[in-house]
Amino acid sequence: SYAMVVSAVTIPVWALLYINVLSRQREVGLLGALGFRREEVFLVFLAQALLVGVLGVLAGSGLSYLLIRFFQEHPVFESEEFVIRPLLDPANFAAPALLVLLTTVLAGVIPAVRASRIDPGRILRGIT
Repeated sequence: SYAMVVSAVTIPVWALLYINVLSRQREVGLLGALGFRREEVFLVFLAQALLVGVLGVLAGSGLSYLLIRFFQEHPVFESEEFVIRPLLDPANFAAPALLVLLTTVLAGVIPAVRASRIDPGRILRGIT
């Protein structure tokens, strides 16, 4: 079900990106001090979420492809003329891949907003 995919992606991705924002507050403060606007900081962290999503989709699709090929050669069930093999169809990859990518980017919105709201003055003075 797609609801399980969304929850399985959203929680760990949000946590990963949020912790990344917290650990990079000083860098974000420096970006602000160098003149980066809030929107630009937001876009930097949203682009990071997009990159995580693209790499995840590529890795997951590659692994899925290899597993499907393996199970085509070594059927899950085989009895005389009845054989169960997975179907290798690009359409079966497209919808889940797009859902994972979209969910990853949406999960990155809150951490990106948090990063964009970091006050450079407070961070650089050591007040968090």
